[in-house]
Amino acid sequence: CKMMNLKNLLSSSIFATSYLFSFVDAIENVGGAICNTKDDQVFVKELVQSVDATIFGFQDRIASGGERFMIGSTKNGIRRGFLKFLVDDEEDIFPSDAKVECTEIRLFVAQNDEERRTVPAPQIELHQVVSDWKTTGKNNLQLNGLNGGTANTGDTTWKYSSYPSIEWENKGGDFSQNVLAETIAAGDLHWYGKTRAMAEVVQGWINDASTNYGFILISSDEDRLVLPGSYSRYNGIESEPELIPRLIVTYTSPSQGKPDRIYNDYSPLTLGGSKTSNNSGNGAVLGLVFAGIGVALVAAIACIWIRSRNQGKEEISKSSPDATQQDDDAVQNDAEIL
Repeated sequence: CKMMNLKNLLSSSIFATSYLFSFVDAIENVGGAICNTKDDQVFVKELVQSVDATIFGFQDRIASGGERFMIGSTKNGIRRGFLKFLVDDEEDIFPSDAKVECTEIRLFVAQNDEERRTVPAPQIELHQVVSDWKTTGKNNLQLNGLNGGTANTGDTTWKYSSYPSIEWENKGGDFSQNVLAETIAAGDLHWYGKTRAMAEVVQGWINDASTNYGFILISSDEDRLVLPGSYSRYNGIESEPELIPRLIVTYTSPSQGKPDRIYNDYSPLTLGGSKTSNNSGNGAVLGLVFAGIGVALVAAIACIWIRSRNQGKEEISKSSPDATQQDDDAVQNDAEIL
């Protein structure tokens, strides 16, 4: 497992280095890091118009949105981030027969030097939001360290999708339990994507933009706080052009000269496929219990077998001392093996 993490980190570091040096002449189109945007059989679209917000655990009147958003556990409580890319901000952004193959989100971390040294980044899961939300993005809502500001009318908070009149069906946001993607990190660059589930969600938004309520980002261990916390803060739409969130989409379009094809180059999810960590944990415990029972049964059978060998040895010893010695050696070897 550690070797796999090291391999992923090295690969992501290579991606990060190549793209950091491409900003000078490629701000409009930075290219993919986990999707193959150099494939001449697909079109590539980079969406840079987005809306973001942060909600603050169990704080119904606090909101944030615009310049930065954050996710994780802090000394002041839980943080969850919303991010919505505008797939319908202009007409014909995608052709009507566009078929999405691969999607990735690219985010830039906005941490100070002390946070980089002392605060670990959490593993973050990406989910589809299933009801509408908004942010006014007013100046009083800019993140101030770990905190937001007093919600304005229409802002999203932990309790309200639109403060103070429309509540979430579930506090903390209404979202699908299925995990669409997980963090791939390399320094200050984080990616999410290259999964079939995420591609299907974006395809649905292209087909019907009215269903696009964006994503919510949630730490996989947000309920387990160990000071100074575990969180990531990302640059939002009001940051410098090279730092803003990007949704990169590769797609085919027969009408535009790129025929559809069978595409299966997706990455697996390492944390499962849905936010049911308690159930997963119970399953792991049960697995360990059954494994323990299995080991105990094998050990018991082995002991019975060795005991029967000993009893046989005692009977044989009366007529054949040499055989007894041979059995003693065999039993000793069996015991050492076990």
